[in-house]
Amino acid sequence: MIALALVGLLLAFRFYNTSSVPTTGLSSSNEEAPDQVGLASALFLRMARRRAEVVHEGRVIMPSHHVCMQSPTGGCLLSSEGACAETVGPHDPHVFEAVYMSLDGRAQGAFCIDIGVNVGVFLGAMRAMGCRVDAYEPNTDIGWFAGCTAFANGWTDGSVRVFPIGVADNTSASRYIQLLWLPGHAYAQSARFPTIGIDEVVTEEVLLLKLDVDGYDCLILGPLVKRMKKVVVRNIMLELSVEHCITRFGITQDGLVDSMNSLYDDGYSIYLTFKEMFGGYDQNVLGRCTSVKNWKFFPWIYKVPRQEIGNVMFMHGMSTKNFYITRDHHYEP
Repeated sequence: MIALALVGLLLAFRFYNTSSVPTTGLSSSNEEAPDQVGLASALFLRMARRRAEVVHEGRVIMPSHHVCMQSPTGGCLLSSEGACAETVGPHDPHVFEAVYMSLDGRAQGAFCIDIGVNVGVFLGAMRAMGCRVDAYEPNTDIGWFAGCTAFANGWTDGSVRVFPIGVADNTSASRYIQLLWLPGHAYAQSARFPTIGIDEVVTEEVLLLKLDVDGYDCLILGPLVKRMKKVVVRNIMLELSVEHCITRFGITQDGLVDSMNSLYDDGYSIYLTFKEMFGGYDQNVLGRCTSVKNWKFFPWIYKVPRQEIGNVMFMHGMSTKNFYITRDHHYEP
């Protein structure tokens, strides 16, 4: 059993870590010999002890699929209330909501991108609903689990590609990073890793792009908005680390507002959302936004008018904000 676990571990790491990192275009080595695929999948199916699904009003709205949250040695990657979190559970339900609202009934054959895939929970949701998914995660300690999830579900046909690289404003041999999130504790020591430019990531129409890179989102947001002038990205789930953008990367407040205003100019609606109550936010600012209740699981989200986007971004000590940006859904009260 130990030998089997080690073989599975190596195969998942190979799935995740053998993608080439060219300066133009991307390729991913997701193909293994059938016996290797079977061996790895058998192990990972045992690792993912429960199948993840989302049920609403008695209907399965996000198909059942395996999510790897447990290491081959039995250690738990994430936990909730003392139990290993192998199902969708409580983690970032606003992102699951964005995945569902963006993909429901339209995902078959569509293309999705997950930048900052982490352990692959949302990658699994996107692919289970029918999207092809390209995912990016430079932190090999957690990106391995995204490869595990792909193997566990048999997604070895190229419909899921996991690249062990970061995404930034340009492609380079390496980029210095100060903080990397790791399971069990907040951040690891500094590291260097290769990056690829957003123009080489967004090469065809995207149904949903998830962007969650713990502070480096501002290196991507501006170039992404410019890229969207040429290639359609229909929906974005953005975690925007406002304070990091300004204090660590020198992005100005005007620069952030300009990027968001460009999205308004191109016909997008922008909604503020999060998994918890908005009690810590400036109620005067929220009062000038529109509370809407069109989402299935949340009591409300806030539609942000153009004139308030700066106030929303910079309220509450410039804390991290979660925005659903869409050209497909224009919710009203």
